[in-house]
Amino acid sequence: MPDSSPTRHFAMSVRRHRSARGWTQPQLAERCQEAGLRWDRSIIANVEAGRRASVSLQEVLTLAYVFGVPPLLLLFPVGRSSEIEILPGQSVNTWAAAKWFTGEGQFPRGIGEQASEDAETEPDEDPREAEMAPIVLYRKHDSLMRQWILTALNAEHLRQAMPEKSADYFERASCIGNDLTLVRSEIRRHGLRVPPLPADLRYVDAETMADVVAALDGRPTPMREAVLRAWLTPERVRENNRAVNRALRDEADQRNQSASLPDTPTSTSER
Repeated sequence: MPDSSPTRHFAMSVRRHRSARGWTQPQLAERCQEAGLRWDRSIIANVEAGRRASVSLQEVLTLAYVFGVPPLLLLFPVGRSSEIEILPGQSVNTWAAAKWFTGEGQFPRGIGEQASEDAETEPDEDPREAEMAPIVLYRKHDSLMRQWILTALNAEHLRQAMPEKSADYFERASCIGNDLTLVRSEIRRHGLRVPPLPADLRYVDAETMADVVAALDGRPTPMREAVLRAWLTPERVRENNRAVNRALRDEADQRNQSASLPDTPTSTSER
């Protein structure tokens, strides 16, 4: 039975990436040292021969940086081997293991292992949801950012070439901005740090209409109009109305309190 251990696959990956670049072992060692990893030719020879059974996470990350590849490809032989021994004595499908590693899938079943009835029944609430939140939410955020950038670029191009057709794209971009607001709120709800936003999207984090208007200062009129239409959801309109009513009530209460205060007696000297 062929050896499907992670050590063997890692050794083969290092040797394959080094050879593909035409580097000798001393040349790879030199590049590793330039990146801050104190490896010499003998260490690389031992890694490639599988004689070095353990490699630190920092070493894997540095090698991936030196080769210019995702660390995943050094650890999982995607497209090169159908299975990998992910746990001692337990081999699983390589792609399923890679997806588990990146948070895109659950822990894969072993080769030939049958799913139990309990495993096939999805629970009402996935206990892993909170732990998976950073990956899921940041992926959503990245996807929406890409959509917004592409849509906004198209809108700006049409604004200059065919102004009458740009409104629809500005409308789409503003709706994507609303979705970003929801995702960022969910990120905060999980106690996570929100990713930074470009200047054109500062309005996404605005809490009041005044903040939105200020963030849109200098932006094209079609963009401002579309964003304001999308931002003024029924719930936000109700919240703004409630805020205005609270402010009016507070002002009225202050006037009433001032009117109910007794007049200050006038001193003899003033008389």
